[in-house]
Amino acid sequence: MNNPSALPPSYDPNKNFQPICRQ
Repeated sequence: MNNPSALPPSYDPNKNFQPICRQ
C-alpha cells in the first residue's frame, strides 16, 4: 500500500477510510 502522502488530497485516511475510486 502506498503511503498516504502519495495518495491524492481527496483521499484522507483520517476519514472513514472511504476511497474516492470505487473498484
